[in-house]
Formats: sequence, structure tokens, C-alpha cells
Amino acid sequence: MPFWLAELGRDPDWDKWLRPAAHCPSCDRVVAAVQVFKRPGADMGRYGIRTGQYVYRCPNRTCRHAILEPGVLPASTVIDWSLDPGQRIGERVDSKGRPDPLAEATLARIEAGLAKHARLVLALAGGTWRQSATSVDEPMPTRTTRETDALVVPPLVVPVAKRTGVDTATSIE
Repeated sequence: MPFWLAELGRDPDWDKWLRPAAHCPSCDRVVAAVQVFKRPGADMGRYGIRTGQYVYRCPNRTCRHAILEPGVLPASTVIDWSLDPGQRIGERVDSKGRPDPLAEATLARIEAGLAKHARLVLALAGGTWRQSATSVDEPMPTRTTRETDALVVPPLVVPVAKRTGVDTATSIE
């Protein structure tokens, strides 16, 4: 249920939030898409063409109210990449605070493994209805007032043995 301050002197612009811009291929223009529930009488639900309770449709009759996909941005557009990422793996220290660098070959295997397998994801951190992590290349899931996500790079198994044939990292997903 939405609330807003009466002192603002106006009601919220509901169309701004409930009618996203979407390109209609039939009309060949950007329209203010209309939220349409699949089950008559429903007024709340999850978005999705295949598994959701509502979709967005073109408001024009000429295209028979075609189903549209509103434009979205990936989650990576709102992550502040300038923040300090913490200690880097190559800048380790031992229990006495002395530098404990990794061997060049180990660093090379880690870099190769990251290039091949690693992808940034928004992982579940509790208190959410979602079932799985999402890539930062996908649209960001619905935001709530709870902190329910963590930015994660999936772990890799990096071989450290110095022998022939053991030179690639593998994902443990």
C-alpha cells in the first residue's frame, strides 16, 4: 500500500512508475506500456511472460495490444565499482604480517581461471523470495527495503601443484 506526504500538494505520478517505456515492434515506436494481469481481478503479482502473473502490453488497438518487454539495464550499472574491493589475492601476508606472495605460475592459473569461469553475480543473502543468484549482466531483481544481495564471484579450484598437465582452474559451480 503506497503512502505519501499530503504536504507535497500532489499525488504521485502513478503512470511514471506503472507504465514503463517499451518499444512496440508492430507500431514501430516507443509507447507507455500497460500492466495487464493474466488472471482477471488480480492486482498484485510477479512480472513475467512465461511464469509471471502479469505482462506489459501496447496501449494501441492497431497492434492488438501486443505483449512488450520494457527496456531495462543490467545490475552492473548501479554497482559502485570505485569502492575498495579489499585485500587482493596477490597481496597476502602470513600470520606474522610478512608478505606471502603467490608464485607467478599460481597467479597465471588464477587469472586464466577467472577469465574462463568467473562471472559476477548478485547472490541471495537471506530474506528474499528469489530462488537463485542472478548475473550482473541481467536486469536487477526488484529492490526492497532489506539488504538481500551480495556481489559474488563464484569460487574456483586452482591447482597449485607444479607438475605437467595441472595448469588450469575449474569452476566448482
